[in-house]
Amino acid sequence: MDHDLIKLWLQNTTSLNSRAARKQDLVEFIFMFKITSVDDFKSIERADIIEWRDSQAKTKIKEGYAIRSIKRKLSTISKFFEFLCDEGAVVFNPVLGVERLSLRPTKV
Repeated sequence: MDHDLIKLWLQNTTSLNSRAARKQDLVEFIFMFKITSVDDFKSIERADIIEWRDSQAKTKIKEGYAIRSIKRKLSTISKFFEFLCDEGAVVFNPVLGVERLSLRPTKV
């Protein structure tokens, strides 16, 4: 998806490496949710974000992704939704309130 809002959001990232990572994170998210227009972001709900986070944790960690990478992806998506809110493209950020994965093992 090639949209002016996405380009504008990415342009605000000064580091080329960070910009490339954010773009890749966003592309993966767009692909997973089959987003074809900015309006499609309006249909994403908190439950969708939780499902996406959990699917990342189940599959990506097995493939060698670090939890930090998954946390970065979630942060990227949250920042993008915050930008969309500021621009009036969506009314809320569904990532708000979604817990991040812990770097520490959970105690039983």
